[in-house]
Amino acid sequence: MLLFGQQFVFDARFIKTPLVTQFIPGLKQLDPVVISGWFNSQTGDLVVNGSMPKLVYGTNVINNVKLAINTNKDEMDYSLIADQIKASSSLNLLYTSITGNVQDDKLNINLQVRDSKKKERYRIAGVFSILPNEYQFSFLQNGLILDYMPWVVNANNALQFGSRGILARDFTITNNNQVLSINSTSRQMNAPITVDFRNFHIETLTRAAEQDSLQIGGVINGNVHISNFQKALQFTSALNINDFSFKGDTVGNIALKVNNQTANAYAANVSITGKGNQVNMDGLYYTSPQNSFDLNLDIVNLNVKSIEGFSFGSIRNASGAIAGQLKITGTTTAPVIRGDVNFNKVGFNVATLNSYFTMPKESITFNNDGIRFNDFTLVDSTGNKAVVTGTVYTKNFTDFDFGVDINTDNFRVINSTQADNKLYYGKLYLNSNIKIRGDINTPVVDANLTVNDKTDLTIVLPNSDPGVEDRKGVVEFIDPNAPKTDSILLAKQLDSLRKSDLNGLDVTATIKVNKNANFTIVIDQSNGDVVHLKGEAQLNGGIDPSGKINLTGTYTVEQGSYNLSYASVNRKFNFKKGSTITWTGDPTSANIDLTAIYVANVPPIDLVSNQLAGTENQTQYKQKLPFNVNLSLKNDLLKPAITFDIVLPDSTYSVSPDVVTLVDSRLAQVRQDPNELNKQVLGVLVLGHFIGDNPLQSQGGGTTVEGVVRNSVSGLLSDQLNRLAGNLIAGVDLNFGLTSGEDYSSGTAQNRTDLNVGLSKRFLNDRLTVSVGNNFNLEGQNQPGQKTTDIAGNVSVNYKLSKDGRYTLRAYRRDQYIVIEGEIIETGVGFTLTVDYNRFSQIFRRRTPEEKALEKKYNNEQKEKKQQAAN
Repeated sequence: MLLFGQQFVFDARFIKTPLVTQFIPGLKQLDPVVISGWFNSQTGDLVVNGSMPKLVYGTNVINNVKLAINTNKDEMDYSLIADQIKASSSLNLLYTSITGNVQDDKLNINLQVRDSKKKERYRIAGVFSILPNEYQFSFLQNGLILDYMPWVVNANNALQFGSRGILARDFTITNNNQVLSINSTSRQMNAPITVDFRNFHIETLTRAAEQDSLQIGGVINGNVHISNFQKALQFTSALNINDFSFKGDTVGNIALKVNNQTANAYAANVSITGKGNQVNMDGLYYTSPQNSFDLNLDIVNLNVKSIEGFSFGSIRNASGAIAGQLKITGTTTAPVIRGDVNFNKVGFNVATLNSYFTMPKESITFNNDGIRFNDFTLVDSTGNKAVVTGTVYTKNFTDFDFGVDINTDNFRVINSTQADNKLYYGKLYLNSNIKIRGDINTPVVDANLTVNDKTDLTIVLPNSDPGVEDRKGVVEFIDPNAPKTDSILLAKQLDSLRKSDLNGLDVTATIKVNKNANFTIVIDQSNGDVVHLKGEAQLNGGIDPSGKINLTGTYTVEQGSYNLSYASVNRKFNFKKGSTITWTGDPTSANIDLTAIYVANVPPIDLVSNQLAGTENQTQYKQKLPFNVNLSLKNDLLKPAITFDIVLPDSTYSVSPDVVTLVDSRLAQVRQDPNELNKQVLGVLVLGHFIGDNPLQSQGGGTTVEGVVRNSVSGLLSDQLNRLAGNLIAGVDLNFGLTSGEDYSSGTAQNRTDLNVGLSKRFLNDRLTVSVGNNFNLEGQNQPGQKTTDIAGNVSVNYKLSKDGRYTLRAYRRDQYIVIEGEIIETGVGFTLTVDYNRFSQIFRRRTPEEKALEKKYNNEQKEKKQQAAN
């Protein structure tokens, strides 16, 4: 700060430091806050400029704040602008500004909120004035816009308040047939005030938040009379809310009558009608000598669908109705509730589980003991039941004791997809016998659970790198209103498996797993590493009073596989029966001892080339043998120690015993050097052959001079044959593919040549194309199981749904021979959309006549060039 007489200049900068974090632990981000300006005491001039790029405190976010204050003679102008003000999950204001000036004891204020396109959505503009012994606020004539709509205000409107009381004068706002007025019955301070609603839409105010949690709608009519301001405030209200809705579900019409005309009491009469609902509540709430109730609640019929929104998305597809009568008395600290609540054909889907449950005809009784479940039955979508029996004991609905049993028989608890739950999804069927005892401070749960054979559950292990993102396809269509989920959230969900949010629980569980229950564990979602398991287990789990979750026991693998992905290579390893997963406490850090096997058909020539003498027959070492690549996973489930081994299993082979003996001896040497072993595993899995001394050369076939020449010549001949056949028959396309190489399946090197011929014919002005083809063996023997017929084995039909070929329908039959799997016949249909676009909006729009004309001109030019080239 620099002082010059009665002038000073200031420049301040605030940043987040460890000390600030200690005092404000919820402060997650604070970009540098800069405040600068100057002041002249002689002229009274003040200039302040400030900025704050971003502040994050807890779940509250403020973005790009600008502050400006300037004085000009007897006037001070001010402005405070923010791009975003997000308060938790309930409020999100965009491009909000407060501007105005101060002059002659008057504060002019202009509050504006805009939308994402910076169009003005809300405006409240008015004047605060300082009067003798009181204050006054008045709307400006054009000072009120609510949800894009301008409202008309009375020119003489004023709201006065101060030490003498309150007075509302012509304080009325209107928009078409909507009216909200607040007016005193006379021009005297503290005269009775009437608040009047006529066709006032609740959404007018709640839409400012732009949050799902505040999706409230309805039309208010009625009034509220307030009087006796100087003594005990009195009021009477008679309001009707037509078509009241919450989060899109319409509850019905609400009639609300409340008054405090009875001393020390509020009388209420509330009813809900319409949409098939009929609910009535009437009675008194006393404030003296103690807070107490005397209410009657009569639920004639309440459709569950109409109150689905109050679950905030936890349930969906609700149906059925609730009925019952309750008498509510007692005090706020010890209410007394008596009566029954009946569920009639109620059904709902639990969103995170995607399981649909029904309650055909169930009831809950409120009696002297507490809340009794009368064999309360929940039925899943397969018809199996979960039955709740017993009582939750309570005298004041604050302290609870439990005597409840829950039994299920092949009950489907989970039926979700990955869209419903990122951490676990699939199907989970349970047999259970659960006893809940204890009290609210220390509930005691003893459970016997059996995971049934119909279970097919997927568990995703979160990636520790939040930057890893899975992108599926070139264009991905998304729901902008869907909740955002990333690996950080998944990590938080994983923590929930280690520690429960509920403290004081004492849970003991015995868990059995049927050997046919299928589990899929996604090790690395981005690469596609997946474990499939079937096996049986006897596990013991629990939650101690501190909330810590524990799990012990062993899961023994019956069958399964590990799908290993490396770059573009995918290999499936089958688990060895008897592999185990053992939990010793933490449910997320099991000890694993898993062995999986991948059978790789590769020639051993590169592995043993240095052990072969020059006189030995090397050809038989070029024959492919079924090597077992063993994958071993040990230690921690989340961070397993992975090792490999290569074994030639005992079997009968088409090569001599000397070959097997030499290969086994060489593999034993390789195991002594982990680096060499890993190199050979990499070669077998990724390259498809062992790696010799020269890693750039393989002797496993097709690499001899003749093999290279044959492959090159076959490619050249294919190209020339296609050129010669290009103009043989008008309207018919001929394609030739010539493949030539070496085959070692007979024990000696043999040349093999295959010719693939394809023919296609176009019909219906080139919109229908029929293609047929087959592969002919010109040289060498057919592989076992390979067909020798000369009849065309490959057929495909393509039809252009549109003339320009943007939309194409295809049906095909493909006959091919795969060495390991044998003869494979594949049939299918497909749909193709082909489009060039610079902007996404261009994908589905129709082409203009100008574009069609240019395309036709281009196609004609291309045809002329082809004809000239042919001549």
